[in-house]
Amino acid sequence: PPIIMVEAEVAPTAAPEKIHIQVVKAKGLTSSKGHVLTATVKVEFGSQTLGESPKIEIDPDSGFVQFDFKCNLSVLTNDLFVLDELVQTPLVLTVVEVLPKDKKAKEEKTIVLGQCCVSLLPLIKGELNFTVVDNLHPTGALVPTDQESQPEIEVVISSDNPLLSDEQRDSCNMMTLCIESLYSVPEEWNARGEQYQYLTAMSIPMSSEKETLILTPAGTFRAA
Repeated sequence: PPIIMVEAEVAPTAAPEKIHIQVVKAKGLTSSKGHVLTATVKVEFGSQTLGESPKIEIDPDSGFVQFDFKCNLSVLTNDLFVLDELVQTPLVLTVVEVLPKDKKAKEEKTIVLGQCCVSLLPLIKGELNFTVVDNLHPTGALVPTDQESQPEIEVVISSDNPLLSDEQRDSCNMMTLCIESLYSVPEEWNARGEQYQYLTAMSIPMSSEKETLILTPAGTFRAA
């Protein structure tokens, strides 16, 4: 996805604003072990875990689950570094399968079924509420047989008040970086054997004294 940075003048004081996150539902989920699926969804922002839903048993025939899980992210909108983090850092939603507990095991075993990322940029642009329906990018435990069976998740993001005023948005400078492709890669990067994900990193000056590191994650290898 594009990497976007923002710079704006902000008020010297501001009360924290809450960003409300509601994971509504998911579909197309299947158990990695072929039995009745029990799953949770975890919501993360950067290094913060914002919350994890209760375990829900999912109908194996439909693969549909109504999570209706809510959590919040509090942000200080008068902090430029916080605003910069909001536009660069997506929410990460992870659907996790909870395996039946082995009587001999002390802890439950879990398997990550899939993940997706949700950008918070619409809130910076002035929206108060938006809905995202996105594919759950599968791990080895959740591999769809065709595009129509690709698992999906729906999430609603909202805030009670605009994160920036009209004046602040008018004074914003936004820069978008999009890393499309990399050609003539080393022969070791081939489509045979174990597959990996790749990322790019570059340093961008924010001022004469500060630089920020921009990462473009989740690159995949495709044979020419």
